[in-house]
Amino acid sequence: MTKTTKSRLMTIANKLVGKGYNRRTAMLKAWVIAKAERLSVRIAGTSFNRRQSVLKAMESKPAVLKLKHESTNAADRNAVSLWAFPEGAKGFYRIGYLPKAVAYVIAPLLDKGETLSLDRLNIIDTNTAGFKLGARLMLAV
Repeated sequence: MTKTTKSRLMTIANKLVGKGYNRRTAMLKAWVIAKAERLSVRIAGTSFNRRQSVLKAMESKPAVLKLKHESTNAADRNAVSLWAFPEGAKGFYRIGYLPKAVAYVIAPLLDKGETLSLDRLNIIDTNTAGFKLGARLMLAV
């Protein structure tokens, strides 16, 4: 096991212990997360602001993806937002947020400067509450 893997493992486990898990269970869950090939997570909040139009544009154009820990977010200090820089655009656009349970584990890794692999963003047709597009991110810790 590399030093980086150990560091990730302990960071995740300590966060889970702080959430109330016993050390053994936290280590087992952390091991699964740290060694997972990929996590598939549905992005929350894709219906706000102009996010639907950005997702529509991203259906046909590739985009650079970036995660950002928003420690000053009033709703959740562990919030992790997903940003995209679509090809031909003039800047980054917030697509939405990682689910709270995933963000709780990912936020401390981002704070430590860990690089996470954002394999792919799938634009999905949800047709929920009048909004047609959602997003699913393939993430490797």
